[in-house]
Amino acid sequence: MRPPRVMLVRVPDWRIRAVQMTTDHTDPLIVAEKGRVLSCCDQAAAEGVLPGLRVRAAQLRCPQAQVVSYDPRVEEECFAPVVARIEERVAPRVHVLRPGTAVVAVGGPARFYGGELAAAQRLRQVLDAEGWSDATVGVADGMFAAEQAALRAGPIRIVGAGGSRRFLADLEIGALIGSMAGIGSPGGPDSTGGSGQGDGTELVVALRTLGLRTLGLLAGLTREQAASRFGQAGRLAHQYALGLDPRPLVPHRADHDDSVEITFEEPVASAEQLETLVRPALVELIAEIGNRGLICDTVRIRIRSTAGLSEHTWRHPWQFDSEDLVSRVAWQVEELPHPRMDTAEEVVCEYSTGVQAVQLIPACRPLADHAEGLFGARPAEHLVQILTRLQSRLGPSAVLTPSVTGGRLLTERRRLTPFGSLPDDGSRPRGEQPWPGRLTGPAPGVIYSQPVPARIETLDGQPVHPVDAAEGPTGVDGPGGLDAEPGWLVIEGSGRARVISWAGPWPVRQHWWTDRGVDLNRYQIVTADQQAWVLVAASSSWWAEARYD
Repeated sequence: MRPPRVMLVRVPDWRIRAVQMTTDHTDPLIVAEKGRVLSCCDQAAAEGVLPGLRVRAAQLRCPQAQVVSYDPRVEEECFAPVVARIEERVAPRVHVLRPGTAVVAVGGPARFYGGELAAAQRLRQVLDAEGWSDATVGVADGMFAAEQAALRAGPIRIVGAGGSRRFLADLEIGALIGSMAGIGSPGGPDSTGGSGQGDGTELVVALRTLGLRTLGLLAGLTREQAASRFGQAGRLAHQYALGLDPRPLVPHRADHDDSVEITFEEPVASAEQLETLVRPALVELIAEIGNRGLICDTVRIRIRSTAGLSEHTWRHPWQFDSEDLVSRVAWQVEELPHPRMDTAEEVVCEYSTGVQAVQLIPACRPLADHAEGLFGARPAEHLVQILTRLQSRLGPSAVLTPSVTGGRLLTERRRLTPFGSLPDDGSRPRGEQPWPGRLTGPAPGVIYSQPVPARIETLDGQPVHPVDAAEGPTGVDGPGGLDAEPGWLVIEGSGRARVISWAGPWPVRQHWWTDRGVDLNRYQIVTADQQAWVLVAASSSWWAEARYD
């Protein structure tokens, strides 16, 4: 049977790069294990250093080279962010063939991006954005053929379906080296030894000795001939030469793949039609997640249209249901080019660009981790339905919910978030934090989005000014107080009221080292009409920041 179609990406010289990323070593650089060279940089290779060479001989050829012991953990940890980026941006299930080389089944990405070439270009684009501009991509039947294509790519090479044997036939037999890990020497399935232990080197030497110098010549043998003469290693090499790779694709994580891809034969231009087409798949997705005792509170949605690719990560303070996901798809589609207008009065509910595919990659968590009340109790179900309907009609940003966040100024501590979403940074509402200078005690009932100009006067109408601590005690209240006893409070638009009590100051010093520095004093004032105010003063100016009701 033909092996599955796969897409393989290879970052050259990963072993050397991983060492350079985690240490201060510079070229020339040699990575060695058990006294032999495993890898070397281009500069060391130019001076005659080769993999398999003894370290002493390598140092004679390149005396200035730094020798670093091989540490597989370093390579794996450095490659983990690359794998995570591929999962996030291209395909959710990644098989790590070895650090520096990753494989995904090409079927899903090809359907979503519109072909194998488009999927390979997307993978290259993602890695290029991460700084791996020299990464190469190969697409073929089986991992061995895909890796050989990636080694000879510039930077993308696609071997047609069923063409792996023909593509491999002219390759030198040394292409097997590195692909036979853990198999052993050609003497039999249990024999090992020599400098090429377990990587295919001994098998390649034996094949060359017998005149089998290309993979095509090896493929000309029968299965029995290859197995009886070269054992397990020969049997596997023969399968590779035939383009039959028996290795299964195993994602680096055993997580359940909950991703959903919905493709359309013809681009969908109607919003209502799109929602109708995606709803059954999303209902099934949420039901399947719930049956496993999980919930979905984060989902990444990719939408491919004739105008390009749209990606967005949506978060929910509780959990998504199927209608929530349908709404997120619809909202994201609204970010595509505007609807076309047939007349000056009428807007046709069709998008000028058609949707070709929708992909959802949910993040699932155990239901117990999101028990009711953990991050604030969920509103009553009827209220959720009302607010959701309002959002569907008015848009995702038309219905906002407040939350308290950290900050010193009251306007900073209020954060408005679209209902059913988390803030853009993904954080949940924070409780009380140690913010020096913040207002303590009961929160005011009214907080002004823009501070309202105010004025403090004495009983005879003279202005009262705050006294800066640096000026010394010049008023009745000493350093940092007021230069006269407050008698009247005048709030713009609220009239004049008699001051019966006041307290302060509480200094607020923020970002004093930048151009956005804040330097003011906060006061609390109670008037005869039983109103309590929070005022801030800077220099000789007063503003009302909030009011207690």
